[in-house]
Amino acid sequence: MIWVTQVMSLLTLISGVVLGCEADPPSEGDLMIADEMEHHPLDEDPPSWEDLRLDAVDLGQERLGLSWSDAVDDSGIGSYLIFQNEELIATVSGEILSLQIGPLEPAQYTFHIRASDRLGNVSEDGPRAEFTVVDGQRPFFDPSASLRAESSTASQVVLEWDAASDQVGVAEYRIFIDDEQVMTTPASVRTAEIDGLIGGVTYRFRVQALDAALHHSRRDLFLTFRHQDGTPPSWTSDAELFVTDVTETSLWLRWSAAIDQVGVTNYRISQDGMEIALSPADRRYVKIEGLSALTEYTFEVLAEDAQGLQTSEPLSVTTQTLDLEPPAWPTESRLDVIQSGPDTVTLSWNEAVDLSAVVDYVVYQNHIEIERLPATARTVVISELLSSVDY
Repeated sequence: MIWVTQVMSLLTLISGVVLGCEADPPSEGDLMIADEMEHHPLDEDPPSWEDLRLDAVDLGQERLGLSWSDAVDDSGIGSYLIFQNEELIATVSGEILSLQIGPLEPAQYTFHIRASDRLGNVSEDGPRAEFTVVDGQRPFFDPSASLRAESSTASQVVLEWDAASDQVGVAEYRIFIDDEQVMTTPASVRTAEIDGLIGGVTYRFRVQALDAALHHSRRDLFLTFRHQDGTPPSWTSDAELFVTDVTETSLWLRWSAAIDQVGVTNYRISQDGMEIALSPADRRYVKIEGLSALTEYTFEVLAEDAQGLQTSEPLSVTTQTLDLEPPAWPTESRLDVIQSGPDTVTLSWNEAVDLSAVVDYVVYQNHIEIERLPATARTVVISELLSSVDY
């Protein structure tokens, strides 16, 4: 026992004096023990508390400040033993009534103080306190972490991102579109299907990590994504391509507006299968020039959106330019007149030419129309003429 050892030390000290033997001078500790033995020769009572008080103060950054009331003992307090969850973590001298500990992992802790007197008697009881260390750190994404659009359809995109880290653990991820939260996933799920998107529209996605204490990530993941328009423009059922102001060498084309999920950007105009013009969406007309007279042409118009998607079928029209040139006589053509009777003559002529075709021949006598003949005729007999009269 401790007191036996102390007695033996004292006896050794005394014997050295009585017997006159040479002995080492007593140490300061021996003198203190002798003093304790003189005043409390058989102190086996442990320290006790009049006020069982233990305070735990949050010092920040997962550190705690413990302070407690002092214990009392006849021999004096030699030290205080500090226990955390029933495990001894520190011992301080009896004059010290506080201790800083940490950093601690976020969790609930039980702290217990026991006192030891100068003779080594340790209290069984002592102040206790419970304290919960909350998670003071926010989740974070590695600088190399990214948010990606893995696949998309006409109205959907699939997002995928790298995991965030946290002191305790990530609890969930929140997904935002243009700063509006649209979805939450548990920490184990790092993909999200976003529906209801419009093709051709640019979206700003953001993923935020949260822990159980609702601390959000210091830096969120961002992705600016222009959703592809998978739907081409289309024509309404009554859409039509019109031809107006036709001349020998030109005409105007006008057409109905096409419709598109995002918007038509332009119209492509073709002539006999070859593209000849590009017109912006707000200009649904075009003048076609350089045509040949009395020639048949087929025109088509396709609507196109910003993604380059075009209407599945064009608007189409076939038309013919005009022939404004009259028939003409070939060089050296002439009109022959042969008298075939006393009052009758026969007229004959060469065939006339025309861009389209000669329809008929008109015979005039003294500038008055007297006969209209089919295009196949080349002669005509004029009768009842008066003699000695010029015609």
